[in-house]
Amino acid sequence: MRTARLLGVIFTMLTVGLQLAPTTGAQPPLRLPGYVTDNAGALADSDRAEVTSAIDKLYADRHIRLWVVYVDNFSGLSAMNWSQDTPALERAR
Repeated sequence: MRTARLLGVIFTMLTVGLQLAPTTGAQPPLRLPGYVTDNAGALADSDRAEVTSAIDKLYADRHIRLWVVYVDNFSGLSAMNWSQDTPALERAR
């Protein structure tokens, strides 16, 4: 129950962050520097701490690693294609 609620909160935050992010400039798939990447500037420090805490709890409870990325847009790709290309870029480096 807690995991479902936690994932719901994270999904909601991602959805809201992506909807509120400006649509100017392209953000191609990128190498992720950590578990929370906010190139769009969508998170305040307290929000970043909350997301990081939720990610850490998810790993502690379920041993699931989650990367959260806020970008301005998907550089002409669908969200699904962008999210699939990002790990491929990580593996190539």
